[in-house]
Amino acid sequence: MTRSDGSAGFRFLRGAWPNALVLGAVYALTLSAILAGLHVLTAINRAEVQTAPVSYNMLTCRAADSRAARPLRVYVFNHRQAERVLDALCEDPALNIAFNGVEVVWQHERSEVFASLQGHFDVIVAAPDIVARAPLGTAVLTPIAALSDYDAVWIGDAADRLLDAELLGQLRIGLLRSPVSMSGRVMPEIALRQSGVDVRALDIRMYRGHKALRVALLSGEVDVIATYWNEKNDSEQFGAFPRRIVGGAQGRRWYVERSLLDSPLHCRIVEALESASQEQSDPYFRDLEVLRPCRA
Repeated sequence: MTRSDGSAGFRFLRGAWPNALVLGAVYALTLSAILAGLHVLTAINRAEVQTAPVSYNMLTCRAADSRAARPLRVYVFNHRQAERVLDALCEDPALNIAFNGVEVVWQHERSEVFASLQGHFDVIVAAPDIVARAPLGTAVLTPIAALSDYDAVWIGDAADRLLDAELLGQLRIGLLRSPVSMSGRVMPEIALRQSGVDVRALDIRMYRGHKALRVALLSGEVDVIATYWNEKNDSEQFGAFPRRIVGGAQGRRWYVERSLLDSPLHCRIVEALESASQEQSDPYFRDLEVLRPCRA
């Protein structure tokens, strides 16, 4: 898709780069022309993208008149957030000075988040423990915004029965479909495996979001759910349900490369994050704390 920003005088090209390597191998002859067209449309720098040992979902925009050598590279939660951040940053005239566009990518696996830190991103969202373990992570990245720390919990009348391996097979267990959710997937799956049962033999039902998990519990679709606990939002509706803490987790942080601190782009990034957070349906993701305000 092509669009114009008349006020800034820039022409932006925007496109998506899907993960289609396998399909490309199978249908190389029929799709070669399409893939070539996508490469021209999005102008992806393949060498730069492949600095991380995984492939990415990607949205891009390009400033056609910029003389900058590379785009601003951003790593986010998901496709929806990628679109919002891309739209906000691509409208910024200051972008054309230091960068020739924006590349926003997202991934789905915790291991891939760690790999992304080796990909020279300028802005990234990740758990603090991952950044601390990454090569040069804390040396070149500064946290500018954060989601609050939280407890991962089991909620439901059957929460206490999860301690009994023999009873687990009788329960309908609700988890999140996203494999990177600490409270809705990672920590509860670890707890289930530590109970000594074969997780694959359990009646586990996957849901797209924490709200859907809560609806499933209230409607009786499941006996227990794995989620986070927010005292302000959950106590009235779910306070009567038994709950058991799985463990504590650090909220994810937004990091920027230190050379961007207090630049006009730092200001715009903070504005984009605050705007995107207010559009989230989940109250937890709307509660974004700015750790490092822009002082440009």
